[in-house]
Amino acid sequence: MKSFLMAMGVAMGTCGAWASETTTTYDFEDGNAVFTGQSRVTVAIETDATLNSNVVAFTNAGNAQNGYSFANYDFSTLTEKAAKVEISFDYWNTNGGRGIVSIGDATVRGTTGGSSKITYNGDGAIFRIGSDRNYSFINSTNSALATYCGQWLNVNVVIDVVNKTVDYTVKNTSDETLASETGIAYYNSNATSCTQIDYFGYINNNKSVMIDNLSIKATIDESAVYTSYTINFVDNSGATIKESQTVENVLAGSEVSLLESYTENFFTDDNSKKYIYVSDDSEGTTVASDGSTVVTVTFREAATCSYAVNCVANGETVETNTGSNFEGETITVAYQKYYNVGGTLYEKAATNKEYNYSFTLSSADQVENLEYTATTITNVVYYSEAEDIDGLTVTTSGNIAIRSSNSASAYAADADVTFTTLDPGTYTLTAVVCNASSTATLFSFKVGVETILTINQGNNNWAESTSDAFKLTAATDIILGQGGASTAAVDLIYIQSVGGSSTAIENIESVNTQADSGYYTITGVKVSKPSKGVLYIHNGKKVIFK
Repeated sequence: MKSFLMAMGVAMGTCGAWASETTTTYDFEDGNAVFTGQSRVTVAIETDATLNSNVVAFTNAGNAQNGYSFANYDFSTLTEKAAKVEISFDYWNTNGGRGIVSIGDATVRGTTGGSSKITYNGDGAIFRIGSDRNYSFINSTNSALATYCGQWLNVNVVIDVVNKTVDYTVKNTSDETLASETGIAYYNSNATSCTQIDYFGYINNNKSVMIDNLSIKATIDESAVYTSYTINFVDNSGATIKESQTVENVLAGSEVSLLESYTENFFTDDNSKKYIYVSDDSEGTTVASDGSTVVTVTFREAATCSYAVNCVANGETVETNTGSNFEGETITVAYQKYYNVGGTLYEKAATNKEYNYSFTLSSADQVENLEYTATTITNVVYYSEAEDIDGLTVTTSGNIAIRSSNSASAYAADADVTFTTLDPGTYTLTAVVCNASSTATLFSFKVGVETILTINQGNNNWAESTSDAFKLTAATDIILGQGGASTAAVDLIYIQSVGGSSTAIENIESVNTQADSGYYTITGVKVSKPSKGVLYIHNGKKVIFK
């Protein structure tokens, strides 16, 4: 890589000393990409035909959406004490690629940018450019992606580190200005220095960003004094509740600007107490050159609150989940899709495909009610969440926990499992099967030894299937066949009575096999007035009347 470093006096300092100015430029022609890939990304030098130049390209890994892609270049040795930083680069972004480049504070952004699964985090960012799911291409300005994507741009950003403002201009290759602002605030107030440029992305196998001709110019006022100040953390009584922090390399005379992390609620090391931010005395406080400045941040101890989450169907509380936690905490309680009340299923639908209810704990003895609505599913004689069935193996693996009713499912891991016994009558069986993998998995439901329903479910589907009607002439075990896995299991099962009581059955010595005589015989048992299309189960035999 060709790197040019030059220093020159360019302006008078505030105390009469010359300021120094250094410019470092990278054109990537020597094959050094500068950026370090930290997570799920390939950083490589490529030759771009449009620019007829070597460029650095960022290509997300095949598993990027399982987490996030991140690469960074920490240039703190160039700009650590700069009062002003000017950064320019040529930039290409693919439409829909979800690639974002940020300029910010290396101490805050580090090697992850604070990112989590497919979620960009702007902590410590001064300026950002790129496409995200909210279609904000430059900082927080909503813009049409087509204006910027799929073409080379020139980006110039001037950061006033002392006053924490940004000027930027974005042009196309025709030197047309596409966007420009002056004196805007930092993208995130946590940034105190301009010391890093980084890339974030998450679309699998996607080359979303390319950069060329990266130039970093730092203006350093030699007369400026850099010092430190101290932050104390106390409770309402003034007692120290957390180790003090020292903030280094701060320009003397500048106003204190606390990082958000210093005012965030926190727990003690043993999690026995939580403290909630109340106030601080940083506003209007300037940093003394001798390092004597002290800022006090005050917290109060959080209360412990109990809660009850009631599942209410037909005006009746059918289940209550209780617990306690610190005020301000987000409580998440799993709930089940159905409750059987008097033979009718009452339903609470999923929220964003999840059977989880979340709320903020704000008061003692807090009560939350989940209202269930009556469905048209009636004459239910059996209902169970699969995880409540004895003998089944419970799973909460991956998306099973996220998508399943009551956030759990179960399967017959080692052998067939009998989950109920039905009296004589006519029924249908319905099951919901959850498969969080792409491999199809076969599930079977049996009446005695006869299979009445099979579900071969795959491709990450949550599917509800119902058997044909079946008639029992004697008390019979209902069985889930062996099968399933931690990523593919049964979510819930319900059985409906669809034919009332069984028709008359009489044991006889001799049989008449003529249909017009008013009855049919099944292995020596007379069944009166059978219904067409109904499966009769008796002594392990099945007959469907045509």
